[in-house]
Amino acid sequence: MNREEEVKQSKFEEIDEQLETLETYVCDSLCCHRQEKLSQEEMDWYCYHCKLQEYADQVRKACIK
Repeated sequence: MNREEEVKQSKFEEIDEQLETLETYVCDSLCCHRQEKLSQEEMDWYCYHCKLQEYADQVRKACIK
């Protein structure tokens, strides 16, 4: 891996870490479904369809390019 690729990988990892922190905060502190009495399966469904997850994945994909 050359220097340019190393820098790019490092920046991607930094962005990924920040996105993970954001997702954790939103999920644990702001998600309205956390207050509902849902089964794990129901909660997983909401998490899977969460717009934040979609946006974070788009950012990750853009960073890879």
